[in-house]
Amino acid sequence: MRVGHKEFDLTSSGRIIIDGSGRLGETVIVRAAALAAMCEWKARLGEALTIADSTGAYFRARLIEVNDEAAHLFIFEQTGEAIGASVEIILLQAVPERERMELIIEKTTELGVDALRPFKSAKSISLEERDGRQRKSHRWQDIALKAARQCRRESIPRVLPYTSFANAIEAEAGKQLKLFLYEGPGGAPFKDALAPLRSGGVRAVTLVCGPEGGFEEDEVRLAEARGFTVVSLGGRVLRVETAAILGVGIVGYEAT
Repeated sequence: MRVGHKEFDLTSSGRIIIDGSGRLGETVIVRAAALAAMCEWKARLGEALTIADSTGAYFRARLIEVNDEAAHLFIFEQTGEAIGASVEIILLQAVPERERMELIIEKTTELGVDALRPFKSAKSISLEERDGRQRKSHRWQDIALKAARQCRRESIPRVLPYTSFANAIEAEAGKQLKLFLYEGPGGAPFKDALAPLRSGGVRAVTLVCGPEGGFEEDEVRLAEARGFTVVSLGGRVLRVETAAILGVGIVGYEAT
């Protein structure tokens, strides 16, 4: 799917694309795919949404009428070109303790992540253990939705199904730029690893962020064997939520 200069693999959702060019003060009618995308926002009458026209221009529009066949949106503000990064950003995140996953979802949504996949690594807790202490994983997609609405995003990140470390790595086999955040020695400087992104032509970046206890050596080797570049965020040992948020923020900055 392509809107303006942005191209995506549909890991994020909810992009409302109208036919033709949008104009301030105009009421547009959306049907079919655009209506289905709008419904993902769970908007009520009177609420504002970010929409795009066929030229790639973005607008804020207020929902004034909706039924099973169509919705009417009143355009009241033009926000310019695409909001956020020009590449798809996917975060693979080892399930952390306590409410850190909720914080990671919220803040990386604000920073432009398109999909998040929780996984079980050797030193992380499992989703079953996490939910046994405090059941919240069923709310993760709603947290992404609320954060997307708050920051006026044009899309809603997908919280992908929980899986094993190996399966999470394998699922990203076809991605262009795959970076493995590692707290141990030997990682390439993060800035250097992002050089292909700055030179253009990269449409997708995958980041892997580990648990509080870090990664095992065999996990690092598996990631390298699957085409991931092991990178470092510097000499300090960061909390898992700090590393995830910082990593996504840097990629988003370099991609805009």
